[in-house]
Amino acid sequence: MFTARELLRRVPFRSDLRKHSDEDWLLRASAVDGVAVKFVPTSEPLVIWHREWNRSRISNSPDWRSSLCWIQGNRQLVTPRAYASYLLSRLCSTAARQGDWQAFFVLIRESYRHGEPTLMDALLYVGNWLIPRKIQRSIAACFARRRLGSENLGITTPRHESISGQSGLYE
Repeated sequence: MFTARELLRRVPFRSDLRKHSDEDWLLRASAVDGVAVKFVPTSEPLVIWHREWNRSRISNSPDWRSSLCWIQGNRQLVTPRAYASYLLSRLCSTAARQGDWQAFFVLIRESYRHGEPTLMDALLYVGNWLIPRKIQRSIAACFARRRLGSENLGITTPRHESISGQSGLYE
């Protein structure tokens, strides 16, 4: 993500967040008049991100409840469709990885009460709870290879993924 220094001064990162600092900043900054997210098409990758599935990161910490509080506090900055998808995909994945079945009904109820989930969201939600992680990773790697071509992603196994791309936030 590339942005102007002035925008970072106008919309600083929140120091009280343990997780979601990038997403939080992006949502708040894009709500400023005259600011927009712009995806810049390029044939050459400007950034290569290597994700190791077993590496410990704050963003990988399984705390779906704090993530739920964060997105509830930012619901006015996202569409109802995005809100539901976030709950039924990202938070669901975290809760399922924790094995916290209390989340199953909390997240589905919240997504229908305050969001606009699609049938695909609901199907993926159930799949996240019922399909083992190892199989989920294999399925995701297969779809990524088919959709974008394995040479673009550099996927070698379901446990390692490289994504290339560029986006920026501009005034």
